[in-house]
Amino acid sequence: MDFFCRRRVLRRPLPGGPPLPTSGPIIAGYDFSFSRFFISPVAFFCCLLFSLSLLLVFTSCRGDADGSKKVAGIGTGEVRETSTGVNDAGEISFVGQGEFAGLQINGQNLTAAAGGRLLIQLDPSPVRENGFIPVGNLYDLILFDVEGNEVAAAGTVIVHIPYRQSVVAAQGVEDELLLRRNNQTQNASHYPDQGVLTATTDGFGRFVVVIRDIPPTAKTHPLPLIELGWDGYADAERVLKNGVEIADPLRGINVVQRGERVQLRGRENDVSQQPYAGYDWVLLEKPVGSTAQLTGTGREVELIPDRVGRYTVQLTAGDDQDSVNITAGSYSYVLRDGEISNYCGYCHAGQFGESDYVDIYGRDTLRNLITPWQASNHAAAYENLASSDHDDAVCLNCHTTGFLVTDRNAVSYDPGWGFADFFYHDTKDAGDAPHLQGVSCEACHGPAGSGGTPPDGSGFHHDYQASLSQGPCMACHNIRPDEQISGRDYYYAWEGDLHVDAHYVVDGRIRVVDTYPCYHCHVGQYFIGRMHGKTLAPADIEQPEGITCVVCHDPHDEGSQVSHLRAHGEIAMPLKVGEGEIEKIFDAGRAAVCYSCHNAYIVLPAVGEDLHGNQAEMLEGIGGYEYGQENIPQGVHRIVPDKCVGCHMVAEHNGDKVITHQRRLYEGEDIATADDYTVTGCLTCHTGNLALPEEGNRFDFLGRFSEIKEKLEELQTRINALAGREDLLSPIIHNYEQSLTGERLEAVNRAAYNYLFVKRDGSYGLHNYQYAAELLRLSLEDLEGY
Repeated sequence: MDFFCRRRVLRRPLPGGPPLPTSGPIIAGYDFSFSRFFISPVAFFCCLLFSLSLLLVFTSCRGDADGSKKVAGIGTGEVRETSTGVNDAGEISFVGQGEFAGLQINGQNLTAAAGGRLLIQLDPSPVRENGFIPVGNLYDLILFDVEGNEVAAAGTVIVHIPYRQSVVAAQGVEDELLLRRNNQTQNASHYPDQGVLTATTDGFGRFVVVIRDIPPTAKTHPLPLIELGWDGYADAERVLKNGVEIADPLRGINVVQRGERVQLRGRENDVSQQPYAGYDWVLLEKPVGSTAQLTGTGREVELIPDRVGRYTVQLTAGDDQDSVNITAGSYSYVLRDGEISNYCGYCHAGQFGESDYVDIYGRDTLRNLITPWQASNHAAAYENLASSDHDDAVCLNCHTTGFLVTDRNAVSYDPGWGFADFFYHDTKDAGDAPHLQGVSCEACHGPAGSGGTPPDGSGFHHDYQASLSQGPCMACHNIRPDEQISGRDYYYAWEGDLHVDAHYVVDGRIRVVDTYPCYHCHVGQYFIGRMHGKTLAPADIEQPEGITCVVCHDPHDEGSQVSHLRAHGEIAMPLKVGEGEIEKIFDAGRAAVCYSCHNAYIVLPAVGEDLHGNQAEMLEGIGGYEYGQENIPQGVHRIVPDKCVGCHMVAEHNGDKVITHQRRLYEGEDIATADDYTVTGCLTCHTGNLALPEEGNRFDFLGRFSEIKEKLEELQTRINALAGREDLLSPIIHNYEQSLTGERLEAVNRAAYNYLFVKRDGSYGLHNYQYAAELLRLSLEDLEGY
């Protein structure tokens, strides 16, 4: 179910013509028996002509057989509309048919709208309102008078608003239903046999049946209107300099070098998740003497700062408006104790002890970051090059700071004094820029110099830029798999946006940034906070971001972990034992970061409770309901070195196995019928007699995948039969206390738990076939007595 919020709808006069003939029963003590009206042939002909003329005007609407219409320009094209008449006595009686089935509207004393109509719009996919989740359609009821003008109702109205009974039953929330009218809770009576909530009101508006959610973020829209685009090394434009192609990437940061390209992207949808009709970009402010302009149209524009200073760009889209500041500067340069360095070490070398400045994770902002950086490959990037490569511009593009060829055939250019400006200078060389040899602080955080020509001193500014954007990383760590750089083979480290956009959507629809529990794993700042023992609230996070490079990898390498990982090695997972619980310790190796999110986060087994993301438990063979059995069979994939990494992050490049961040092992919507499978990691073991199938589902080794899928369907059918469901393939829920009692309830809940444990792992036994198969076997066996 998608999120609910107020939706802006198209307001327009309704077609004229006499009221519809109506009649209605006596409901709740009110007499709604209406007189009938006769439409003369002349009046009918006039109405027909008028309606045809409107059809030509409103070509975005299409009439359907049930009398409803699809309304273009509202929602996603799924919003439906119909209407009913108001008689001369100011009375309405409407009983919905087809898509509007279950909706009933009765009204009286609507004198201001006598002879008019009631427009009824149905939105089948309402989005979430802060604190409430919809469990039915959104109905927008708009009253018009005989002239076609919208009027406010001032009478008595009884509405019967239906909800999706299957959804409510599946979630077991029959006692939690509320009726919302115009974003306010309305007193209502529940009639579960009819699947409606009934309320008496003094007018119309927007109605929807909801259940309460936990408090989400307080922001109207937690995603920014303006985002900074990045493209990475593989997709970057190329600049030809002295006959050599140099990458000119978008880094996706707002503190940049003079002459650096900055791409600005407008958010695609408004707060109701409807696409914006257009984008109006304005460069509000720029430094004196700058001739920079915004280029491009539509959702994406580009800016190339040409002077040191601040550039303010404003975007207006629909009813929304926001602005972003871009600061351009030179790289800082200072002589200290006879050595050339940047300014960062003045404050970030731990010389102040504990300070009063902390970041959102509770860490001292002025802690020692220089020492761990000096021990990293980033600091030694220039030194690690062969001496011959010190003259290779392609290598220096990534092994130094600020190697951006920003003149781009310009007639004149004022350099930002990155490494490229020393490299190509007539009188300066690399020896004049030791502070830019290697990947320094300013390579990711942006230049901190305020102008000037080294070694005269550049001044200093400190526009804080510490986003989680993957742009600075991808500027180098995203190389085409078939690309040779200076005669050497490399392999890219990134593909796809599954994790980067984790904070945005789930199942293609739901914005997880609206739902605080999802922050735990879907918002990068929250995950980093967990790694540092800090629990963040939505208010602590100025701008939620997804799971980017720097969420899993610490760019400063303060933990001295392999591959700069934020977690490595042992991971503890809680497990119920009898009436108590214990912690099971597993050595996940480099997959410790993976385990930190891909586990259930409740103490298992948890019969009767919902669970989510239990891949770690399934792989390790714990957490299922084992019916008191000991020595449950276990699969061998749990002993693969580095667990998840050993299978999901292995690729082949020129005959060698290398690490990739693609992770997903198939292309397509369904793993069983995928268009393509990635089995490189499997082939370490699956050769000879253990070879995988060459055709069809390549993961269906020895038919085990198919077996688990069939057993899941068998268990699903058995659970639904015992729960009294007519549809034996109805979705399995975690608790059947609404329809069962006693021992049968306990047995069905145990089986449902194991069904969901196997199903939501998502691998159909690939992670641990033996454990999954045994859980399903035990569950089916336990249900035989019922």
